[in-house]
Parts: sequence; C-alpha cells; structure tokens
Amino acid sequence: MKKTIKLPDTPSQLLKLALTDLKKCERSKKFKINMNDYWYYQNKNTCFVCLAGAVMVKSLNIPTTYEGNITPFSLMFDENIRRKLRAINSFRCGDIVMAYSHFNRKMPDILPKEFLIRDYYLNTREFKKDIQFLISELKKIGE
Repeated sequence: MKKTIKLPDTPSQLLKLALTDLKKCERSKKFKINMNDYWYYQNKNTCFVCLAGAVMVKSLNIPTTYEGNITPFSLMFDENIRRKLRAINSFRCGDIVMAYSHFNRKMPDILPKEFLIRDYYLNTREFKKDIQFLISELKKIGE
C-alpha cells in the first residue's frame, strides 16, 4: 500500500499544507495533537498526530482505522514523501539545516540555521504564528 500522492516541492508550500492539515485535525474530534511522541497512533478511535502526522492523515489519506504507528520512515510512502515528512518535523523543531538536508538541497545562506518555534503545548496560537512566520520568510526568498 505504497502512497504516491505528491506533496509540494518547496519548503514554504509544504509547511503551508502542513499547517492547514494541522488546523483541520484540531477541528476534528477524531484527532488529538501530540507533537512529542507519535507521528500517527490510533488509540480507542482517536488518532494522535504531530505536524507531519496531520499531513499523513489529511493530505496522504492514511485511514484512521490503520492499526498501529506510521512513521515518516514507513515504507508505505515513497522516498520523496518520507523525506518531506521528516523535513516537516525538522521545521517544526526549528532545525532549518536538517529540514533542508531532508529536501536534499542546500540551505540558502540567508536563512538562520535554527529558527525559534515555540512549543505547541505551551501556546498553540504562538506555535502556529511561528510556523506562519517561517513560511513567510521562506516565501520571501523563493523557497
């Protein structure tokens, strides 16, 4: 069951998709956001997802009835998707260098190597504002 759905090729568009998918998950009773432990985990009809996990369940359409965990290393995804899911996680943590390494491209020198992304659990609004700010900074340089 290898997923071959295409995800955006630019970091800003990929993060925009992830943020949109996260907001959809937040509005749904089927999902709980868990940025720390699981990419995707089903427990008593509730799926726990992080930022990349939101992309898995919304854009990649992983069924919520799937038993167990799915990671961005899962062979159910092609290599391109796995890399992008790992990039989302690195961006979420503010590790710009690692995110670009997952994209298999050189990080633009103008970007800082690390970016402050506030903890989702401490303030979800500020977390999303930080991700949105990162998206806008990436867009400014054509990324």
